[in-house]
Amino acid sequence: MSLNCIKSFRCIQGFKEKQVSIDNEVPSTSLALRAQKKILSKISNRGVIKHIVSDTSVALFDSLYDVLKDYYSKTEAEKTVNRLTKLSVKLGVMIRENQLSPSAEKLAASFRAKLRSLALTIMSFARVDYSYDRSFLIRQLGEAKQRLELLVGATLSEKSKRHVAYVFDHLSDGRLLDQMFQPNGEYHSTFCGMVVNLEKLVDGADA
Repeated sequence: MSLNCIKSFRCIQGFKEKQVSIDNEVPSTSLALRAQKKILSKISNRGVIKHIVSDTSVALFDSLYDVLKDYYSKTEAEKTVNRLTKLSVKLGVMIRENQLSPSAEKLAASFRAKLRSLALTIMSFARVDYSYDRSFLIRQLGEAKQRLELLVGATLSEKSKRHVAYVFDHLSDGRLLDQMFQPNGEYHSTFCGMVVNLEKLVDGADA
């Protein structure tokens, strides 16, 4: 998931707070939140996402798509990136609207910390020759997956939780990671470009 997903969706306008009577009294913010999540989940694909996120995030997602398309297939690449995007959009809306419970806030903070740690690990492996450790990276990805599953399980649907598993299962393939991180790997040059954009996102210097 992009580290800039929350900031990237500031352009999405919220709905005014008011009360709407539908059977029982239901706050309009609750209805608006559901509407935003539903609409955004429908439009959050590679063709549309470039209009609502930063150029750096788009470049990172596009590079990831290119690698996955070559390694798996076009269909698998589209499913992986689209599901990753939908998760980013839905969680971004929940956080922006302050709709997380105190326990979910703690889960979100835990996941953000792990995601940052994962990003720093990736950048370190890219910067330091012969530092790449496949087992360690897969373990880090597994821990990020577990924390995101807890967060999604507390805030979104069971279907979204399955999307988390799908995305991380595809990203944690050992041979794929080797081809990206090893200097003689098939996708290493593309990976190096991805790291540059990842560094911009971590440093907050994205366009």
